Amino acid sequence: MKKIKGFFFLGFFSIAFCVLPVMISDAKEIIYEGGAKVCTITLTPEISYNENSIAITVIVTTKEPPIQSVANQGVQITIIKGQENITVAPSYSLQTNSDGKVTVFLTAKKTGEYEVRVDVIGITTVNLKATFYYIPGSPTGIPCRGTQRTFEGVNTLNGNLCFTVRDFQISGRDPNIEFFRTYNSQSDYIGILGKGWVCNYDMRILNPNAGDTIYFMDEYGGIKEFSRKGLIYEPPPGVYLKLTQSQGYWVVTNKFGTKYYFDNGAHTSSFCRGRLLKIIDRNNNVLNLEWQEGFTGSPPIPSYIYLSSVSNNYGQHIHFTYYVYNMYNFIPELGYSVDYYIAVIAGIYGFPDESTYHQYKYEKLGPGATSYAAPYLLNTYIVVSGHPENKYYDTAYQYDNGREICRLVYADDPRRGPGSSKLYYKYDDFGRVTEVQNADQIPITKFEYRFFDSYLDGQLIKLPETRITEKFSATQSYTTIDRYNEKGFHFQIELPNGHMMISAWDEEKLNRLTSIDLNNIYTDYSYDETGNIIYEHSLEYFSSGGPEKTTRREFKGPFNGITKLINPRSKITTWQYDDFGNARFVYEPMGKTTQNIFDYTSGYTGDLIETIDPNGNHTKYGYDQWGNFNKITIINPQGDNIVTEYVNNSIGRRIQKTDPLGRITTQTWNAIDKITNITFYDGTQINRTYNARGRLTQEIDSSGHITTYGYDNKTDRLVSIIKYREYNNSGSSITGSEIITTYDYDYKGNLKDIKKYKGNINSVLLQNIKYEYDWLNRVILKIEPGQQAGVTRTTRYGYGWGFNSPYEIIYNNEDGILNIYDCFGWLKTFQDRKGDGLEKEEFRYDANNNMIYAAGSYGMIYYTYDDLDRLINTNIYYKNCLPVNFNYVYDYNGNRVSMSKYIGTLGQQQSGINYIYDFANRLINATHSFFGTIDYTYDKVGNRTTMTYPNKVAQ
Repeated sequence: MKKIKGFFFLGFFSIAFCVLPVMISDAKEIIYEGGAKVCTITLTPEISYNENSIAITVIVTTKEPPIQSVANQGVQITIIKGQENITVAPSYSLQTNSDGKVTVFLTAKKTGEYEVRVDVIGITTVNLKATFYYIPGSPTGIPCRGTQRTFEGVNTLNGNLCFTVRDFQISGRDPNIEFFRTYNSQSDYIGILGKGWVCNYDMRILNPNAGDTIYFMDEYGGIKEFSRKGLIYEPPPGVYLKLTQSQGYWVVTNKFGTKYYFDNGAHTSSFCRGRLLKIIDRNNNVLNLEWQEGFTGSPPIPSYIYLSSVSNNYGQHIHFTYYVYNMYNFIPELGYSVDYYIAVIAGIYGFPDESTYHQYKYEKLGPGATSYAAPYLLNTYIVVSGHPENKYYDTAYQYDNGREICRLVYADDPRRGPGSSKLYYKYDDFGRVTEVQNADQIPITKFEYRFFDSYLDGQLIKLPETRITEKFSATQSYTTIDRYNEKGFHFQIELPNGHMMISAWDEEKLNRLTSIDLNNIYTDYSYDETGNIIYEHSLEYFSSGGPEKTTRREFKGPFNGITKLINPRSKITTWQYDDFGNARFVYEPMGKTTQNIFDYTSGYTGDLIETIDPNGNHTKYGYDQWGNFNKITIINPQGDNIVTEYVNNSIGRRIQKTDPLGRITTQTWNAIDKITNITFYDGTQINRTYNARGRLTQEIDSSGHITTYGYDNKTDRLVSIIKYREYNNSGSSITGSEIITTYDYDYKGNLKDIKKYKGNINSVLLQNIKYEYDWLNRVILKIEPGQQAGVTRTTRYGYGWGFNSPYEIIYNNEDGILNIYDCFGWLKTFQDRKGDGLEKEEFRYDANNNMIYAAGSYGMIYYTYDDLDRLINTNIYYKNCLPVNFNYVYDYNGNRVSMSKYIGTLGQQQSGINYIYDFANRLINATHSFFGTIDYTYDKVGNRTTMTYPNKVAQ
């Protein structure tokens, strides 16, 4: 990815096989005939990012066979728009070489649109448009530190569609064995999931031969460019990773202490160079990846590499099967293609009973027999051995075929959740998403990429903006505008109500310096050297005397652990860590200390084996061989401990619990990690049924009562619930006794209609509730049944800024409630809409949002809190009454140990209560100053067994 700094460079393309994924917009190709000559003019790509070049190529040949190259053909290139941003001459004269070809490169130093006139002398003149953007970080993957915004998976600067799907996770000691995959519509990377997709085990060093620049691809498909500075490799701005070489590995270390080891040619086949070999977390737990060579030909020769297994040291593992594809790489200097092979994942197996299989299907798409043709992921699903006809989480993808990058145009993926499981996508000629459509192909979100006029240092410039229009219904839509500066930082959102959200950035370190949010809160930030926020100060913008919040943090523990927090009330909490970065002590205000003890003897240093709470109570933890909890023991100083035990299967799913009384509850799981049966100690059960898309369709509770659930096939949203109210003597439900509730939604998934029927949906309508929403998905209208039959009640809601709590509630009779909130969303005043002040209440808060004052027609109440934000004093001044004061005292764990009541201006104590708790923080004694003592006892699972009054016993 060489960055060419100039404007015009005469030369020829030199293309060699390279694994560097880049973002490509479709090339523009124009063919003209002029007399006896034919010229082909190509501009590729039409959009370029971050000083990468756009190439303009002219090829001239004879028209009639035999086709021959035309040398010395005159070509004139002229910049006719955008030349104010170009640093060299806007016009240049060239001639084709002996191959009839001339290529020039256009590189801009500022964001903008450019128009170039290409004049092939005597044949044709054509105007070409090129667009340049800057984008912090990688155009693909997750935007670096929020420098761009993603909306419904679409990067609103470059239009890249990026979303992640987690296929499974096996629980145990970190790092967990898991499999998640990410799609990037603008990536031409071909990996172990085909083209456009990456998975968490496809991370790699893209050019592992040591050089001045090393490219690292993360688990989401983003590219990080490390530059050699002396003996170290410096990460790009905003990326807090370290890249080193050690014992034949490239090692990438994140700021939390996890290390990723990549082959540097010293460990396996040359095909494996740059591949991820192992992951080691800060507690030295290891995840190993085994790669193997694949062979082709006769005699067989190694031709490709594939990932065969992922395993940890505790017996958990997964294995892979593969499809192999023959690929082509065209070498212009040689004039022919070179074959090579890739392996893509066909299946994953190795789960507890060895009967569950994750399957992946592909189709080779793109221009046939070219280097752009590649396998694309079309279908994924889960099957259970012996039942191949039952496909769970059956997922289907469709692409626009025939392009260099075949972009995703339809995704049916149950894992993406209701409303997002079936979506269509449309793109412009530059590969940017322009529409997201629902299953009926109705556009629910539109993206319009434009430039707007702005001024920088008194000079008119063009900056990018994207208009995002969300469709809520056939008649209701809202438009939001995202704006970016000339370096690609997201600095402004214009909301549908005209309000602005604004950000300012440190463009060197990619840190957000200030922001104004949709609630008009202005916040400024400071950061440490690893990008952690260490100072955060918020207040209402363009206002004085309002509430403010300041939070300070320090991150000086091993592996970036927080060591100090100063909250908005200036109260301090500190942390102390062991050498592995595990928090050993937490010191809170007022001497509250929590101690954690980790396993340092058996090699599992990350296992928390004991906690000592601030009251000195001990709890111990045990683990199974995979690192999941299998025992929790609450220590009783008297010797009768409270013990709960668990049994987990080999992928971390809990299948049995034995409570402290020895009672056993079991759980059964299906192939898609859903609990299908819970059997309690008394033999009663809960049974659940799911459809193939993972949605709960029926539940039979422990009493045998049946509830069924229905879903919309196009959105996977819940549309009906049926509950039976009557059952016969045999336990079967009685038809006609069911209560049916139906649900309807707008395009955004807001619930707009609820109906309840008795018997069936053509029978008696019991209730109907309707809702309408604003652009922030807040209810603005509710229509529901009134207290009298046939009468409806209408409630309207009004909102200020971005708060979800309404400032105005209006009822049928135009009466209602008026609320005023501060900038942090806390209620300041409350009154009825009459405006006479008789029902008005006022509230005040401290910096931690604790209410400190309430006043109304009844009088005033003052509240005081200790350093741990616990209420310690309430002073009540009701009108025409003596003052009343309540004082509260707590133990270190926050249990209230005493409450005292005082009356009158002199503070005469009237009564008080003292409380005592046991080792499990259960109340065992309450003593009232007038009424005496009540004692409580409990069984081992926390049920109260006796309550003893001063003069009697209650069981």
